[in-house]
Order: sequence, then structure tokens, then C-alpha cells
Amino acid sequence: MNKQDVLNNLDQVKKWISEAESEPTKKEYACPGWGYKADLTDEFLTQTMTIDGVKYHRHKNGGGWVSEKAQVEDTVWVGVFAVVHNGIIKDQVIIHDRAVVDCDNLQEGTDSNLSGSAQVYGSARVYGSAQVYDSAWVYDSARVYGSAQVYDSAWVYDSARVYGSAQVYGSARVYGSAQVYDSAWVYDSARVYGSAWVYDSAQVYGSGYLKKSTSEDIELKNGETIE
Repeated sequence: MNKQDVLNNLDQVKKWISEAESEPTKKEYACPGWGYKADLTDEFLTQTMTIDGVKYHRHKNGGGWVSEKAQVEDTVWVGVFAVVHNGIIKDQVIIHDRAVVDCDNLQEGTDSNLSGSAQVYGSARVYGSAQVYDSAWVYDSARVYGSAQVYDSAWVYDSARVYGSAQVYGSARVYGSAQVYDSAWVYDSARVYGSAWVYDSAQVYGSGYLKKSTSEDIELKNGETIE
């Protein structure tokens, strides 16, 4: 509608404004970087449900489901299709898409399962006493569980698995159907991918790509690929 249209239809415009002002108050929450905006009414945010005797409510920041067993700070974004069954989640964490968090325990000496600006999205799952923190991302169909830790700016994605007491950190990437488990570490700018398994107490580090399985330490150099 241009300026002349407004002048020609002034009475109708006034009516629209009046109707808009009389609508129930809406709250809008924007999730930075997602190109996504949820327009959530107060009525929507008061929804509840019960699963196996456990009550769930809509999280005020994003509208996702959070159970009464979980502790989720208001600063955390829980997208409308995401679910938090259990866990302690704080800071500016983003849980989005159809991601699920179900952390039933904390690791010794820690106070949260997810923190910092970590992101869990896609159909990813984080559970057990796992930790994802700092600026780490877990997404696609990835799984992080047991007492595993993913932190710094590391990414775990595709259908990769990190579990046991494994750690992925630095700017490392674990993807494809790769698995990192037991007490293994992957760090620096290492890339573990394909069907590689890193296990026992192996450490994979440096800068390069690892496609083969190992239970021994490997330093990747100058962007090399070891298959």
C-alpha cells in the first residue's frame, strides 16, 4: 500500500491499527544467526504436557519443551521443536531444530552439562554426563554421551559419535561416521572422518585428516591425510 492508497482508505487503515492494538500481547524471540524467528503468544508459552509422570513446560526463550527435572537458564535458547529431558544448561547455549538433551548426571567438579555459547542442533543428541561447552557445536545426527567432553571450538557432526571419557577440543572436527571413545583425545586442527575409530588412550592432534582407525597417538602434519 503506497501513500495515496493510505489517504484513499484512511478509515480502513484506522480500523486495522485498532484491531492490531487489541490483539493479545505477543512475545518475539530471535535466535541470532539462524535466520529464524519464533512469534510466540503468551498462551503458547503456558502450554504443558506430562510424559511418564514427568511434567514439561515451554521454555520462555524459544518455546521448546523442558522437563521439570532439567535446570535451564532463561538465557538459553531452546527452539520450538527441541526437547530437554534432563540436564543443567546455562549461559547462551542454543538447542535448536529437533535436538534432544537428556543428561542425568554431572561430571565431578563441574556445574553444568551445556554452557558457554555451545550449540546442539539438527537431530543431535547429548546425554549421560556428557559436556558440551565453550563454542563447541554438535549437530546433524551426531551423538555425544557417557562422560565425553566437546569444547573450545570443536565440531562433531554428520553421524559421528563421541563417548566414554573421550575429549574433542581445540578446533578439531569429528564427522562422517567416525567414533572417538574410551579415553581418546582429538584436538588442535585434527580432522577425524569417514569410518575412523579413535580409541583406548590415543591422541590425534596437529593439522590434517585421519580416515583410518587407531589406538595409538598420531600427529597430523601440514594438512596431510592418513587413510
